[in-house]
Parts: sequence; structure tokens; C-alpha cells
Amino acid sequence: MCIKDYKPIIDDNLENIEIWRAEGKTVDEVCKKLRIKKGAMYYWMHKDRAIKDAMDYLNTWILNEEVEPTLRRLAVGYEKIDQILKYSPKTKRMEVVEERRTTMIDSKVTMFLAKALDPKKYGDKQQIEINQMELDESLESLLASKKEEEDNE
Repeated sequence: MCIKDYKPIIDDNLENIEIWRAEGKTVDEVCKKLRIKKGAMYYWMHKDRAIKDAMDYLNTWILNEEVEPTLRRLAVGYEKIDQILKYSPKTKRMEVVEERRTTMIDSKVTMFLAKALDPKKYGDKQQIEINQMELDESLESLLASKKEEEDNE
């Protein structure tokens, strides 16, 4: 079968592909279910956005539903409660002796999110403005000094 013959099979199963990926199936497992070569799947993922989106469904879902809320919670902070337990001979049970509350904030995660959400403001890249006239003058003086050195030799 030619690699182009696999496209109709993939197109007819885009919904199934999303479901399988949501269930956690790997690219290899999806290809086995469709009875197509893995290379053909990667070829069409590269060529067709709808196929790529269907195959990336699991990654997108995990990122949106699991990772992003966790990152936001770490960046903004959350209250952590530690309980210190002690055995009580009277009640013959463990009892809470002390409760410690701490606000947990991860500054690295905060900066990561800031850079991701507003790269212009918080990004690492800096733009440098070059004044064309100053650059031309610097180049002219550099060339003149280089020419003087050559003439003196």
C-alpha cells in the first residue's frame, strides 16, 4: 500500500483516534488499531493539521486539565496544613496536637508562567536598537584605521 492510500483510512477515523488518544493509547497502538504503518501516520500528521490535532488530543488534554491548573496553583500559592499527631493513652487514639499552616508559593513556577503568558514583558530576550548613523560612523572609522595600518606596513 502506498503512503497516500492511508489518508482516507485516517480521515474516516479521526473521532476514534481522539477517543483512543484520550484513553491513553500510544501512536503505535492507534496505528495497529487502524492497521496502518506508523511512518504513514507521522507523514500525515506532518501534512494534515486535523490529523495532527487528533493525535495530539491526549497531550492537549493533559496540559489543559492537569498541568496548567497545577502550575497556576503553585504560582499563586496555596495553603498547606501539617498536622502533628500524638498518641493519647486516655483515648487510645492518635490526636491532633498542633496544626501548622504555611502558604506555599514556587517562585520558579511563577516566573515560568509569567514568561509563558506575557513573553514581551517577562521574556528573557532583549531587543537592542541600533542607531544606523552611529553604526556607519563606527564602520568608517574602523575601515580608516585598518587602511592606515596597511599603508604603514
